[in-house]
Amino acid sequence: MKIAIALVLLAACGDDGGSTTADGGTDSGGSSFTTCTGTCTTTGVTATFGANTKTLDEAYYGITASTQTVYLEVLAGGNGTCPTTSSPSEDYTLVLSTVAVPTDITAQSPMSAAFDFKGDLLPNGAIHAFGTSATLTPTNANMPAAATGFIAADVSVAFGGDGTMTGHLYAIHCASFDTTN
Repeated sequence: MKIAIALVLLAACGDDGGSTTADGGTDSGGSSFTTCTGTCTTTGVTATFGANTKTLDEAYYGITASTQTVYLEVLAGGNGTCPTTSSPSEDYTLVLSTVAVPTDITAQSPMSAAFDFKGDLLPNGAIHAFGTSATLTPTNANMPAAATGFIAADVSVAFGGDGTMTGHLYAIHCASFDTTN
């Protein structure tokens, strides 16, 4: 179910030249777009909906071969490994989709959705909410289509007047997220 819902969407990331940005970005730790060390290799996306706040601390992505776009999940309550169709649902997930494979720091506007499988984050007990605006700014990426690839980016998603999800992500490639179409 989780994967089926998530396949409705898709996303990506890249280098800020080592600067820190106001939206929670982190130092690239290197002088190259393909280098990411230190805080660049961490994920910390804060989800705030009313008085409820959660931190999403894992990120994974896959490549859609036919469109060369990235499908990305940022989550909390995972088990620290690539999710599969048989994995239990995480507590909270931010899905970003329709983002070109990052090759530089150009900001993109992905489709976005939040999922609350625990039932204590989104308003009125909703299980999902669609983002009304989203910006994904790559800070670093290296060989995104390879098994050892990574994508790092700053993300900011608004959900109308209901809430936001903002911060930095470091996503590793998961073959379980790759698709041909």
